[in-house]
Amino acid sequence: GLEKAKSLTNTEWAGILEHAAEAGFPKNSTFLGCKGSRPNTRGYTCGLWILFHTMLTSCYNASPGSVGVLRAIHGYVDSFFTCSYCRDHFLSMAERMKLLEIKEDKTAVLAFWEAHNQVNHRLSAVTHDPYFPKIQFPPRSLCAQCAEDSGQFDTEQVFT
Repeated sequence: GLEKAKSLTNTEWAGILEHAAEAGFPKNSTFLGCKGSRPNTRGYTCGLWILFHTMLTSCYNASPGSVGVLRAIHGYVDSFFTCSYCRDHFLSMAERMKLLEIKEDKTAVLAFWEAHNQVNHRLSAVTHDPYFPKIQFPPRSLCAQCAEDSGQFDTEQVFT
C-alpha cells in the first residue's frame, strides 16, 4: 500500500488522485480562503503560508514535531519554490533568524509566526491587494490581549 511505498510512478499518483476525486473531493471548485480581489494577488503563496502554519501547529508536541516540520518547510522552499526572489528572501530571513538551529517545538511555531509577520511588514510597503492589506497578525480584533498598546506582541498570548 501507499504507507509502505518510498516512491510513486506518475501512473500510480494519477490513480491516487482519481480515487480521491471519486471519494468526494470537489471538482472544478473555487477555494476562497486565499482568493484575492485581483488574479495576481494572494493565491498560491497565501495558501502555502496557511498550509505551513497548519502543519507547524498540528505537529506541536506530536510526531514529527514542529521543529521537524520547520526544517521540512525550509527544505521545500530551498529546493522547490520557483519564485527565486521569494526563495532568496525566505532563506536569508531563515539564516538571520537561525531557524534551523531551533530545538523546541514552541520556539519553532513562534519563530515561523514572527517570520510571517516580518514578510508582511516588508511587503506592506509594496502595492498588494487593497482588500487584504499585509498586516501584523493577530490583529486586535482577533486577539485584544495579544499586543500591548505600544504594538509589541505578547508571545505567550499569541501562542495560546
